[in-house]
Amino acid sequence: MRKGPDSYAEECYCKKIRHIAAQVTRIYDQYLKEAGLTSQQFSTLEYIRGLGPVSVTELSREMGLDRTSLSRNLKVMEHNSLIEDHREGGRNRQIVLSEHGEAVLLKAEAQWKKAQTDLESMFSPEQLGHFRGLTDVFKERLG
Repeated sequence: MRKGPDSYAEECYCKKIRHIAAQVTRIYDQYLKEAGLTSQQFSTLEYIRGLGPVSVTELSREMGLDRTSLSRNLKVMEHNSLIEDHREGGRNRQIVLSEHGEAVLLKAEAQWKKAQTDLESMFSPEQLGHFRGLTDVFKERLG
């Protein structure tokens, strides 16, 4: 007997995680929109700031993203003057935040805090603790 879509939806971990991720992303995107960023752009800019001048390869490795998708997103951010491409000796591309990117990120951080507070208000501190613990275990086991 074949399983129907309801059974699949109840049993599939991938589907559940993707659905939750999409809902959480919408919350953060709603707040970050005021700063002119998406949650993906915000995360990427935070990584770039934290890593300093960084190659696309290193950035993709640190973020756990494939290089091709990241490169497409970086083009948009470069077009919007959020990042700059510095090359060492003309070859090794190094990505850094622009002054404009720093200013946008500062505004976005205030919006991120609002999104974080909004999401946290939906759950008890105990539930959030369990969630953090479980995500840490997933990250450790899945890499």
